[in-house]
Amino acid sequence: MAKKYSNSVADQKELLKKIIKQASGDIENIDGDLEPEFIIVGKGVVYCLEPSSRTFINLNRGTKVYIISYCTNDKVLVYTYNNQIVEIDIKEIRLAEYD
Repeated sequence: MAKKYSNSVADQKELLKKIIKQASGDIENIDGDLEPEFIIVGKGVVYCLEPSSRTFINLNRGTKVYIISYCTNDKVLVYTYNNQIVEIDIKEIRLAEYD
């Protein structure tokens, strides 16, 4: 079985498929546990690297994200509810809390 946060592209694709199902509400067809949901902390915007286009984009703080993999230098690759994959500093996110 592959590690949960593997740097292998195949493992990242499988995790991303699971996250998309979960975000869309299709939780009956998910194998295993649900992925934890994180939130970008603070108010305003944060600029994040979008690796596919090699550009920086701005995201509103408060956006919910899912971790895809851990990168170097305390960065994580995340999938946002805006259907974007970006690299963000791990200090900029925290586990989402629900009442």
